[in-house]
Amino acid sequence: SNPITVKTFKASKYTVKKGKKIKITSKATSSDTVKYMIRLKKVGAKKYTTIRKYSKTGTFNWKANKKKGKYYIYLTVKDVDGHTKTVKMKKKLTIK
Repeated sequence: SNPITVKTFKASKYTVKKGKKIKITSKATSSDTVKYMIRLKKVGAKKYTTIRKYSKTGTFNWKANKKKGKYYIYLTVKDVDGHTKTVKMKKKLTIK
């Protein structure tokens, strides 16, 4: 199968008030269908939090219900063979 290529991974905004929604857009290609999983990690923390389990849909509206602070956002893409690729969003997310 073809390797997974992540084309797009972005948020509608990178500063959001707690409780408000942001749209996260993911687009990746492989030889077949792919699924998307999104995780957050607070800057300086070790623990990842899954905010979206694997889904075939690339767009996701997320309610920023986490503690105030700065976060890295990670996308993991999985193909039909179970291969995965993880990328980190270039900008950090700030919850105010």
